[in-house]
Amino acid sequence: MISKNLSKGPISQSGKKFFGTAIHTPICIIGGGTGGLNVAGQLSRQEGVLKHHIRIFEPNRFHHYQPGWTMVGGGLLEPSKAVRYTHKLVPKGIALTSLSVVSIDPEKNLIVTEDGQEYTYEQLVVAAGIVMDWAKIPGSRNQFFTYLCLHLHYFK
Repeated sequence: MISKNLSKGPISQSGKKFFGTAIHTPICIIGGGTGGLNVAGQLSRQEGVLKHHIRIFEPNRFHHYQPGWTMVGGGLLEPSKAVRYTHKLVPKGIALTSLSVVSIDPEKNLIVTEDGQEYTYEQLVVAAGIVMDWAKIPGSRNQFFTYLCLHLHYFK
């Protein structure tokens, strides 16, 4: 079965959720940034690949087009053009799971998300991208505050 949730819902024990059945999607992509979205788009246009055979795992609500921020800094691009809602960028027909992947078992072709749901796959693409850690860059605290204010102003 492809992309069909056979689970009857989560079973809760000690505050954790356990699902009865894994969800199978032939192609799973961890990361919904520029890399993951491009791979999903290219794969969906290949002969024999159906869009519902592809699932993207991306916990972030917003997609930040990183090269766009240098253009924002140079005054060439409005900040609102460098940030988009992630779900609006995912090609129609491709599944988006808005949760973090907490473990991968390549021997079982198994992914587990933060809620405990298991997903199986035939092919896995890992395009997790970057995580900005402003605290490790001396003097960047002020720039982070500016970035955060821009983000909050344009995407409330």
